[in-house]
Amino acid sequence: MSDLLAIRIAQPDLVGLPEWQVSDILNAPDDSLPKVPVVFSCRAIAEPAVLSGELAMLRIVAKLGHIPADVTLDEQNFIVPTQGLVAIGTMLDAVDRDLVVDPSAPGAAAQVAAMLSALEGMGLLSPATKTAVLASTVRLQSWAEANGIEVTPRAVSLARGGK
Repeated sequence: MSDLLAIRIAQPDLVGLPEWQVSDILNAPDDSLPKVPVVFSCRAIAEPAVLSGELAMLRIVAKLGHIPADVTLDEQNFIVPTQGLVAIGTMLDAVDRDLVVDPSAPGAAAQVAAMLSALEGMGLLSPATKTAVLASTVRLQSWAEANGIEVTPRAVSLARGGK
């Protein structure tokens, strides 16, 4: 039995609840805890950019080498710098190959964020799409997971002094 579990289940929000319900609550994702990175598929996280049409625009820009005049604010072709074309090519390759990214690999999460920021900076990815894509790279954790404790109805019963 964990002392930490005994302390947590003695808090007012859990006192008097049945063991199964306490177990469910402590194993449920908790938005008050820090999010944890997850291994993700580039094709899966690109869905917001597909639905917004931004992925299609990236393909057009990659092919032309510039942003077409009819989509720029000043109605002039905007030549995309080499670094921008690299960011576009990297994103398209990652999506087309369905690259799987492990954010625990050194620099992986930062590279994804930098690529998306570069695309956003060129006006090729909206802030909303960038936020939606980045939201797919993390998940909520449960109280049990955050504390490294297996919480079952039996564990709750034992922590409450049961046999």
